[in-house]
Amino acid sequence: MSTTVAISAAALASSSAANLAASQARRSACEAFEMSYRAELATVDQKQQYSECIQLLHPQPSAPMTGTELLVVKAVIVLLLISVVVGAVKGWREGYDTMDRIVWALLTGFMGAIIAAALMGAGALTAAGITYLFK
Repeated sequence: MSTTVAISAAALASSSAANLAASQARRSACEAFEMSYRAELATVDQKQQYSECIQLLHPQPSAPMTGTELLVVKAVIVLLLISVVVGAVKGWREGYDTMDRIVWALLTGFMGAIIAAALMGAGALTAAGITYLFK
């Protein structure tokens, strides 16, 4: 067993080293291409390659969440948690003995989360459709 783990670790290390070398080679090739690039003489393929190199060399950071987006994410999480708790309580009340109650609580809590997620998804799609229609 340990021989297999050692071989796997060596293969993973070798693969990681190869990926790092390829990434560094691509980066240095892009740097050289960027220095020699002249837009007025470039073909379409060269412009596309330049665009890819610029994205590699100067990646755009993702925009942070706005206040509204953060509020929506928090609301979704809270609604999912509430639906799980409500489902679990309902399942607990339907059980006969302790083990039965635990199983029912888990199942109905899970179903509550699925139903809440489906309803929120339907609401989001409805809102997006209305926004698209009346834009």
